[in-house]
Order: sequence, then C-alpha cells, then structure tokens
Amino acid sequence: MAAFIPEEKIEQIRQATDIVEFISQYVPLKRDGKNFVGLCPFHKEKTPSFKVNPERQFYKCFGCGEGGDVFTFLMRHDRLAYPEAVRLLAERRSIEIAPVSTAERKQTEQKALLYTINKWAASVFRQFLLTSSEGKQGLDYLEKRHISRESSAQFKLGCSLPSWDSILSLGRKEGYTEAQLEKAGLVIRRTDGTGYYDRFRNRLMFPIPDAQERIIGFGARTLADEEPKYLNSPETPLFSKGSVLYGIAAAKQAIQERRRALIMEGYTDVIMAHQHGICWAVAVLGTALGPQHVTTLRRYADDVTLVFDADTGGQKSSDRSLDIFVQEDLPANIAILPEGADPCDLLVNEGPARFQQILGNAVDLLTFKLNVARAAHDTRTVEGRTAAARDLLATVARCPDVIKRDLLVKRVSEELGIRETVLRDSLRPSGGRLAEPSAARPEVRSDALAQAERALIEIMLHRNDLIPEVQSRVDRFGFSAPETKAVADGIFKLYARASQVEPAELTALLADPSLARVVVDAVTEERHKGDYVSWLQQNLTFLEKRSLRLTTQAARESALKAAKGGDPTEEARLLAEFHRAHRAMKAKK
Repeated sequence: MAAFIPEEKIEQIRQATDIVEFISQYVPLKRDGKNFVGLCPFHKEKTPSFKVNPERQFYKCFGCGEGGDVFTFLMRHDRLAYPEAVRLLAERRSIEIAPVSTAERKQTEQKALLYTINKWAASVFRQFLLTSSEGKQGLDYLEKRHISRESSAQFKLGCSLPSWDSILSLGRKEGYTEAQLEKAGLVIRRTDGTGYYDRFRNRLMFPIPDAQERIIGFGARTLADEEPKYLNSPETPLFSKGSVLYGIAAAKQAIQERRRALIMEGYTDVIMAHQHGICWAVAVLGTALGPQHVTTLRRYADDVTLVFDADTGGQKSSDRSLDIFVQEDLPANIAILPEGADPCDLLVNEGPARFQQILGNAVDLLTFKLNVARAAHDTRTVEGRTAAARDLLATVARCPDVIKRDLLVKRVSEELGIRETVLRDSLRPSGGRLAEPSAARPEVRSDALAQAERALIEIMLHRNDLIPEVQSRVDRFGFSAPETKAVADGIFKLYARASQVEPAELTALLADPSLARVVVDAVTEERHKGDYVSWLQQNLTFLEKRSLRLTTQAARESALKAAKGGDPTEEARLLAEFHRAHRAMKAKK
C-alpha cells in the first residue's frame, strides 16, 4: 500500500482513471477485439505486442513481459515510486489526498502555491516578450539565434522588463504576498530591509518545467552587457539546480522511445536541437553532473551522449563528475564539436545531418579519458604512462560491476602497455579492490514447484469461489516463493473483505510492479482452460506431498542428530515424529 494513502482512496483513483485513455497519452493504441494494441514503450519492437484490456483495466506486453495496472504503467514509464504515481494520478483527476500531518499539509500547500506562482510568472514574462516595447530586444535576440516562433511558444520563452519592480507590482495585484514571491525566487529582499525588488530584470526568460511539465524555476540570459550573463532561480522548495535537467518535459517521450538521451550545455542548444528534430536533448544548468541527474535520466534512457565544444572538452575530461556515469553504471559517450562551434550555431549553419554525424562519432567515456590522458601526459615516458594510468584507474575504480570493471582494467592494460596484475595491485590500497565474482551458487527453485504455486494464483483469480479451499489447505504448507505468497495474501485479504477479487484492485493493494506482473500473467496467459476444480486438486496434492517429504526429511535428520548427541529421550520423540510423517507421506501416494 502507498505510504500514508488509504486503500479506499487508491481504489477511488484507480476507478476514476480509464487505463486506455491514460496509456493513449503515451502509446498510440488501436482496437483489436476486446483489447487495444500498440507498440510497447518499454522495449523496441516493430510488431505490436503491447495490449491493454479495458475490462480488467490491465496492460500486458507479450514481447518483454511487462504488465500491470495504471499505477504500474506510470511507475514504469516515468520511473516513479508507488506513492508518487498514486499522487500524480490523483492530481490529474482532481482527487484530494489529505496529508497525514499538519507539517506535510503545509508543505503540500506551499508547493502547490509555488507551482501556481511560477505558472503565472511564466505567462507574464511571455506577455512581456510578445506585447511590450521592451520585449522587442528579446525578440531580436531570438531572431538572431534563429529560434523560431514555434520553438519560442513550445518552450514558453519570455522576457523580464528593466524595471526594478515589474513582477513585484503585478504579483501584489494578483494577490501574492512579497514573502510568497520571495519564496518562489522571483523577488529579493533589500539589504536595508526596506522592501523587495525583482530578481530578473532585462533578461530573456527560460521557464524550467519538471518531468510533469510543472514550472519549478527560471533561467535568464541578460539582454544587456551585464554580469552574470546567465542567472537561474535560487534554491527553493521546488528548484534545486544540481538536480534539474532543462528540457526533460519536452524530451522525455523521445528519450523513452530511443532509450537514449543527449546532454547539451545550454538552453538555446536544447531548443535548437528540438527545432531540428533532435528531440531527445536536455541540458544541465551550468553545474556538474550529479547523482540526481543520473537518477532522472535512468527513468527514460539506457545510455547518454554528452556534447562538448572543443574548448571545454579537455577541461571536462578531468572533471570527476563524469565518473558518476561509471559509478551509477549508466553508459556514457562523448561527442566533441569542431573548433569554435557550439551546438546551436552548428545546427543553424550546417544542419542536423552534420550534427548527427558528429554524434555518430562519439566515443565511450573510457576512450575519451584515454585520449585526453594521452594529450595531457607523454605516454612515451614512464612518468607519463604512470600519470595516465592513475587518471584512468581513478575512473575504473568507481565501477560497481565486477565484470565490467575487469574489462575496463584489461582495456587500460592494453592501451598503456601495463600488466593487468600491476593495475589491479595499484587499485587495492586506494580502496578500489577488484572483487572476485562470488562463488556462492544461487538458490534454484524447482520449476514444478514454481508452476504449481503460480497455478494456484491463476485458479483463484479466475475462480474466486475456489479461494476458501486454497486458503484452508495452503495453510498446511504455505507458499515457498515470496512473490506468490505476497500475491496470495493479497487475494485472501480482498476476498475476506468483499467475497470477490478484482485483479486491478489486487495490484493496487500490492503496490509493487514485480507482484503486478505475477497477477497480470495469471489473468492474461490462462495456462489452463476448462476444469479448474480438477486442476486445483492436482496442484494442491502436489504441494501437500512436497511439504510432507520435506517434513519427513527434516524429522529424520533431527532424529539422527539426537542419536549422535546421546539423548535417548529426544531420539525416541523425534523418531516417532519421523514415523508419523513417513506414514502420512505414504498415505498420499
């Protein structure tokens, strides 16, 4: 169950959300009999294998196996936690979820107000750009950079006026207090305490939406010769520069489709890339890449390409922030632009084909670091190779995957002509020891056992009237797999409440994508059709016999242990227990 959200509220949200209508916002669907079909958004395919069942409010991909309800889809698509997905769907359906504490209620209300203020401010800046005399300077700049009117509208570009109190005055008229405008990062308190003034003045304004298209802050470029050239919103309850990716709202669908993201260095670079059809581009806001950036990218991409201009490429290579991709096991490639070019101008002057060619020549992160290490150190000398090796091993040591780390060490060894054993030894003192793969064998469960337990789940979901018999008999042995036990417990709970179990209600109760797949498999695959009663007896008998065998084996081992320990009383008791179990097992045959 989602934290702090009552089950009744989750069910209300689920019933208020039509899964076909919702998923159609992400995946084009066509009716196919009782179902709707489309191309799966979770893996690449040419023939549609993704089906949505409006009757049961489920989706299932018969290609990659993903499946679940509307909550599961949103979690998987946007990589959200279950409570986040529930709250977001509640917000879309205008269903209020009351916070459980006064502090949480205040925090929720404050964030909602800041979203509203930012949305209002973005519309004001937009009107300033389009209708004010001062806005002409901003329009001239956009024309100079070849940013189209369509792109300007798509990214909601605006401008702030030279006045010290334009937003402040309009905000007051709108009913916002000075403290609220300050909290949103739009105004600044005067140092002498006599009032406030606008933070952004005479600047081209770039509203910054989050992945849910809510404006969380602003970027601003000066329209005069003043410093700083670029200015961002301050840290607010909504905005943290170190975790924001500009353009993620516009880019996420294209990134999801390609499972690849393009990271640029500026607002106009992103806008121009989208303008030329390269819609998987985003940008960091003048900060080093951090774990939060990677977490966001992981929601949509399996690898990323970073675009550097020739002047900063060498500097970026020594920036340890790039190692975050190795540390987080997200493959990264580096594309270097020609000398003197930036992405925006290159796209304008040479077109998207040339830009795509440069992206096609991108090299993986280790190759990039190798190239820079060779440029920085004379690898013809012992000292140079030593320095280069240390630079590269600092990156390699961050790789959490033992096998990948082993391969990276091999590459460094081959490229620099240094023995692998020496490189491995040099890692150990710094805490980057290359762990060996575990020799422990994973526990292997019987296929027959797994099939029998899954069969019981399928039977109960197709024949609710058989649930009581399963529950009464399964208590004697229990489910061995955590996932089938969790699903069965959910079934028993719902049946006790209403004497019936709806699969969509069950997945909402379980609140776990892996458990949702168990439910969806049971509902959609129908491995057995027809006589569910006979199939139930067959599987229950199999599981009961297995349980008796295990009990008998355990009793025998305990009796032998007692005999070795020289305790005749305990030995006699355990032998009697063994014989009872053995007789019960024979009676089942």
